[in-house]
Amino acid sequence: MARIRSLNGLPNEITQMYLSTLRYYDKGYMMDWIAKRLMELKINSVELDLYSESSKPINFISNPIKYYFKELRKHITKTLVSNGFDDKYISQGIFKIHISNIDHAFGKVSIQCILTNIDNHKFVGKVYSEKTYPIAESLFEKIIKKLWED
Repeated sequence: MARIRSLNGLPNEITQMYLSTLRYYDKGYMMDWIAKRLMELKINSVELDLYSESSKPINFISNPIKYYFKELRKHITKTLVSNGFDDKYISQGIFKIHISNIDHAFGKVSIQCILTNIDNHKFVGKVYSEKTYPIAESLFEKIIKKLWED
């Protein structure tokens, strides 16, 4: 018989996997990409949906941010099956994200994963906070930005 409490640590696993140094994309880690996007849009919080690959606000999601979502969903499925649950037992995965000091180059971003099962039971992970670093713009990005300013 599958025990629901065997899944209590799963949101923390997902968050740690997402923030891991193994999840590097192009010029930065996930928290750096998230901070960059938050600062570009001048917002201080966002929700990312792991399953629909969408965000609130809608225009937040980008390729670097959602690049590892499929891998995270596979880990959830593998964990569910290995603990005796149906692979569709988790129906929703949300990352709640908040940045403090949006006006500083080095923001501190907090992230929390909340998984919801088919019975609407929520598995709430810890809040992880991390200092972020700016992602340098490529020459191409600088040229495009300059063209938009003119």
